[in-house]
Amino acid sequence: MSSAPAMVAADALDMTFPGAIHALAKVNFTVRRGEFVSLVGPSGCGKSTLLRLIAGLASPTVGTLSVAGLPAAVARRRATRLSFVFQDATLLPWRTAAANIGLPLELAALAGAEREARVRDSLRMVGLSDFARRRPRELSGGMRMRVSLARALVTHPELLLLDEPFGALDDITRQRLNEDLLDLWLKQRWTSVFVTHNIAEAAFLSTRILVMSQRPGTIAADIAVPFATPRRPELRAEADFARFVGDVGRELRKGRE
Repeated sequence: MSSAPAMVAADALDMTFPGAIHALAKVNFTVRRGEFVSLVGPSGCGKSTLLRLIAGLASPTVGTLSVAGLPAAVARRRATRLSFVFQDATLLPWRTAAANIGLPLELAALAGAEREARVRDSLRMVGLSDFARRRPRELSGGMRMRVSLARALVTHPELLLLDEPFGALDDITRQRLNEDLLDLWLKQRWTSVFVTHNIAEAAFLSTRILVMSQRPGTIAADIAVPFATPRRPELRAEADFARFVGDVGRELRKGRE
């Protein structure tokens, strides 16, 4: 993976908000094509801010950030295939699951037949083919997040950004969705940057974990995940996994000092 070209590259990145709120300081990292990289760190350290910068939704105060070799804002304007999954499913309540998934394709003016085929494929990928005509209020929280994920994947993204998408779910649903997400990544190999507070989640999903310090956030540690893929659910109960989660936790505690 280390020989793959860079999808995301940050160099000496600083971000200061109005009111002199220094969110990020001298952030340097590279995410290569096909990697699944998680960001962990204390609350308020700038994880979500960093994700928004990668998405081109904001610009850094200092430093450079490139996506697919272009400044992030330029990559976004040039329709680099990038999708964002937020903490909340953000579904339109009056639309069915299928219509919510198809929305980005409608906005891209994709022909109806191809749009419908892609929506069917995305519903199948997330295991919701039988719920295509259900509206959000008729779906569980886990199902709504599956719809949100399918909406992100329907555009065939090169880069998938996820901002704590499973944080509000119960642990059993969260673990199942982790397994589904990892399976989809193994099949499609988009590049992913995933924000989470859950170290075990990051360890199960990722090829690398970037540990951020307290605000102003910087990269305190860059840790390769030693477990081969595909990863069995039973991995979570193994001693090596618990030991690795503990090691990452110690790095996280250092970042709070």
